[in-house]
Amino acid sequence: MIGFLMQIIIVYSGLYASMVRKNPFNYLRQLTPAWLFAFACASSAATIPISINTAVSTGEVSDGVARFVIPLGASVNMDGGAVRIICNTIWLAYQNGIVPTAGDYILLVMCSTLGSMGAAPVPNASLVLVSKSCLLLPVCFDQNVQQC
Repeated sequence: MIGFLMQIIIVYSGLYASMVRKNPFNYLRQLTPAWLFAFACASSAATIPISINTAVSTGEVSDGVARFVIPLGASVNMDGGAVRIICNTIWLAYQNGIVPTAGDYILLVMCSTLGSMGAAPVPNASLVLVSKSCLLLPVCFDQNVQQC
């Protein structure tokens, strides 16, 4: 939660203030309906219509831009999914006695980033990708097998 607040307050507000030269908190306050709905349903796909209406109603975003950028961002901007894939895969590796190398980490970052872009915009869609990313490391799920 602290990271989320820091990203909103520092990164998003800073970029808005430096690019638009307006108070970012007035704009962020206008986006509250979309944020509340997204938090309540936990699905970026379900939030798309409300996000478009909210962005257009602020007067800062044109209808054409909102209809292109918001659906694209809902399906591509799955940062949490990428982080979850990496953390879960590393945890599974350590639980199986495997210590990932620097190359494994780099490969996981690249694959999880690309995989999160293709993940479905529904809650917990990255769980499916965790099982696929485990194929990058020799993780065994069978207790009887000593060597993978």
